[in-house]
Amino acid sequence: MDKRTEQSIKNYNKIAVEYDNTFDGKFTQGFKVEMAKVTHIENSYKLLDVACGNGSLLKMLSSKAKLHSYGVDISQNMIKEAKSRYPEMQFITTNSAELPFEDDFFDIITVCAAFHHFTEPEKFISEAKRTLKAGGYIYIADLYLPPVVRHIANLILPLLKMGDVKVYNQRELMRLFQEQGYVNITVNKFGVAGCMLVAVK
Repeated sequence: MDKRTEQSIKNYNKIAVEYDNTFDGKFTQGFKVEMAKVTHIENSYKLLDVACGNGSLLKMLSSKAKLHSYGVDISQNMIKEAKSRYPEMQFITTNSAELPFEDDFFDIITVCAAFHHFTEPEKFISEAKRTLKAGGYIYIADLYLPPVVRHIANLILPLLKMGDVKVYNQRELMRLFQEQGYVNITVNKFGVAGCMLVAVK
């Protein structure tokens, strides 16, 4: 296991129970609201939230339609908290680069305010494509920072030892998905610090 992943596990295990009241939890709430707003969902869809935390985004999304909801996270304590809160959903502790699901299984995959923690983003994108049905959608809501601020952040964030890897710009995000063969890719800014990528398998 790489150092950044170990840092993420340690950090989120520590704050799992009180996550909603932490700075992290409050900051990412706006990302979840935006994700719930734009995600197109229909009854009986199978939906996977990667880096699901305590399951709160899945709960928001399930209020829009009757879903088969799944969540994965590297933090054992986050998954424990999610299972306690939402026993009707399925949660698994695993890495984003190793999704333990069949091919062509999901209609939608979401990642909310966590892509900048992924140490192997290409492997995640490949796994997402494998497990998505033909025509399935992936939604990524993540940090957006102006160029100079982003450059400074990418120098400082690793020093904080919270598991952050890289804040991407819009073109970098789009290129990662284009290289894996996704189509109809859009990346739009929202708020002052967020961007939303939507791509189709």
